[in-house]
Amino acid sequence: MAARAWSKAETNERASRHHRNRKRAAEELVSTERSYVRSLDIMCDHFYEPMLKALKRGKPILSKKDINTLFADISTLRHLNKKFLTDLKKRVDDYSPSTQIGDILLDFSPYFKMYRQYVENTEKPRSKELVKLLDKKGSAFAKFCNKVTKQQKCLPLPALLITPVQRIPRYRLLVREYIKLTADVHPDYPKLQKALEEIKKTATFVNDSIRKSQNRIKIIQVSKLFAKDPLFIAPSRIYRFDGKLKKKSRKGDKLYRFFLFNDLLAYAHEDGSRCVLHNRIPVDSNFEVREANGQAEPHSFQIVNSVKSFQVYAKTAEDKKQWIAALNSVIQEYKNERSELHEGDSKEAKAVLQSRAQKTCQRQRTKKGMPCATQFGLFAQRHNCHKCGILCCDKCSPYRVFTDIKSYKKERVCTVCITALMKLPRNMKLYKLRELPPPDTPAGSYVGRWNDAQENDSSRGKKANSIENLADRHGLIKITLVKASEIPVSTSCTPEPIVIWTTSSNLEVESKSAGRSFNPVWNQDLTIHVENLQEELKIEMLDKRSLDCDSFGSAVINISNLTTKPEERQIILYKNEKSGGIIHFKICFKPAYRNYVGASRRASVGSSTFSAVNTPNSPKAGSRYMVKVTAPPGETPALSKSNSEVNVSRYVRTNSRISAHSC
Repeated sequence: MAARAWSKAETNERASRHHRNRKRAAEELVSTERSYVRSLDIMCDHFYEPMLKALKRGKPILSKKDINTLFADISTLRHLNKKFLTDLKKRVDDYSPSTQIGDILLDFSPYFKMYRQYVENTEKPRSKELVKLLDKKGSAFAKFCNKVTKQQKCLPLPALLITPVQRIPRYRLLVREYIKLTADVHPDYPKLQKALEEIKKTATFVNDSIRKSQNRIKIIQVSKLFAKDPLFIAPSRIYRFDGKLKKKSRKGDKLYRFFLFNDLLAYAHEDGSRCVLHNRIPVDSNFEVREANGQAEPHSFQIVNSVKSFQVYAKTAEDKKQWIAALNSVIQEYKNERSELHEGDSKEAKAVLQSRAQKTCQRQRTKKGMPCATQFGLFAQRHNCHKCGILCCDKCSPYRVFTDIKSYKKERVCTVCITALMKLPRNMKLYKLRELPPPDTPAGSYVGRWNDAQENDSSRGKKANSIENLADRHGLIKITLVKASEIPVSTSCTPEPIVIWTTSSNLEVESKSAGRSFNPVWNQDLTIHVENLQEELKIEMLDKRSLDCDSFGSAVINISNLTTKPEERQIILYKNEKSGGIIHFKICFKPAYRNYVGASRRASVGSSTFSAVNTPNSPKAGSRYMVKVTAPPGETPALSKSNSEVNVSRYVRTNSRISAHSC
C-alpha cells in the first residue's frame, strides 16, 4: 500500500512547529547567558571590588593574595560574556527560519579557554579553606558575605563561585540540543558542528588543566614530606601511587615508603615526621616487575632496573595487587610513548639486567672472553654496575667514577664500562693508566686503542700536547649567560625564562631561573663538555612557569671557531620564523688534556729541576722545569736536600706549564 503524501497544510504545520522549537532553544541559550552574566555582575560589583576597596582603606577583609585566589580573572570573564550575550541577543531578537548563530559560537569558542586560570584556582587547597571560613560566624569574611547576600537577595558566595566552572559544560549541552533541532541542509548546520567541536576541545583543555594543577599540588605535598628537597617537581612528571613496602637486603629487611611517578620510582625511610630519600630509579626500557618465585616471604615481587634491582614484599595480597597494577601501568605508558622511536635508549644506557636469583658473576673479564663465574656469598657480595646494570662481584666492579657529565656523585661501575667513562675529564684524574683493565683483555680493548693512537701520533712527529692536537680532542665550553632582551610580550602572565644549552651528543646544561621578567638577567657561569669542535651547540629559551615549558625560540651556533679567550656574543632566537628574543652571553673553549709517561724519570734536587729524556711524548731532552714539592709541617721537602733524587712517573701539561708529580 503506497504511503499517503502530506498535504500542504500539514507540511506548513510541521515546518512551523520545527521553527518554534529552534527559536525556543536559541532563547534558552540567551536566557541562561543573561542569568549567568547577572551572577558575574554580583560577584564583581558586590564582592570582589568592595574587598579591594577595603584593602586600600586599611581595613582588609581578606589579603590581596586570597582575593585573587577566589576571584581570579573574574573581571575579564565578565567582559567576555557580556560581549557574547550582546552579539547573541541581537541575532535571536530578530529570529527567523534562516537565522544563524553558529558563526557567533565559533568566534567566541577559543576565548572560553580563558576560564582555565579561574577553574584551576577553585581546586587549590587555599581556595577550599577560604570557603570553609564562611562557616565561622565570627570571621570578618563570613559577616561581609552574609551581609551582601541579604542585601542583594542573591545566592550565597560558594554557589556563585561555582557557576563559571559549570558554564562551559552547560554550553556543550545547549549547543548539542540546538543542533538536534537544525536540519542537515540548513546553512547554519556546518558552523554549529564546528562550534560544538571547539567547545568540546575547550572543555577538554580546561579539564586537563585541572588535572595538571591537582597533580602539581600533589607533587608539592609529597615533596614537603622530605627534610631536603627530593627534586620531584618537573614539567611532565605525574604522580601515580605511593605506599609502604619492605625491601630485602643483606643487613635485614627494612620498611620504606615508595613514591611512584610516570617516569620515576623513589623510596625513602621515615625519620620522625620527615622522610629521608634513599634512591631514585628512572622508568625506562630496562624497568621491569617480576614475581618472586620460590621465596619464603608472602606477597613479594621483584623490581628490576638499571640502577638497583631488589625484592620487596607488601603487607597484604591486596597491597601487592595494587602495586603491581600501578607499576605495570607506568611501564605500559612508557612503552606507548617510546613506540615511535627506533631503539629507545642510547647504547650506553642499555642495561644487561640479571635476576636476583643469579648465583655467579657473569662479567666477561678474561683474555679468552670467559665469564668471571665468581659465586656470590658471604665473602663475595653482588653489586650493580651503575652504567650497564649488570650484577657482578667486587673484582669485576672495583671502580667508582662519575657516570655522566652532570653527575655529582661517584658510582660503582664494572671493568667494561670504566674504559668508556675514562673519556670524561672529571674521571681522568681518578685512576692511572696502569690501574685500568690491561689492553689484552676484552675490557681493556679501548685502552689498547688509546695507546696505539698515541704511538701513531709520536711516529708522525706530532706533539701530543700541541694546540692542534688538543683541538681534535675533547674539552669544555665555558659560558657566561648574561641576560636576554626583546622577549615578545604575550597576553599570558609574566614569563619565568630559563635557557638550555644542548650539544650534538645530547649533553645539556640548564640555567637557573632569573625570576618573572621580560628582560631577565642571569650573570651565571655554565660549563658543558664536548667530544670535539665539530659539534654544534643548540640554545633554547623556555618559560618555566608555563604548563609544558613553552619555548620562546631556539638557535644553533657552530663552535669550531671558538678561542680560549671569552668573547661576547648576541644571538637571536627564532620560533616559526618569528623572533623570540635575544640572548647575550660570553663563550670560550677550554681544551682538556692528560698524558702519561711510560718510564720513570729522574729529577735533580740541587737546582729544583727535572729532565725528561728519551720519552716519545715528552719535552726536548735537557729541558728544565720548576718543581713544586710540599712536605708535612716540621719536615723538610725532599728536593731541598743536596744530592737527593725523586722518581717522576708522569707529568701533566696545561698550556705551557708543567708540574711534576713525585711517586
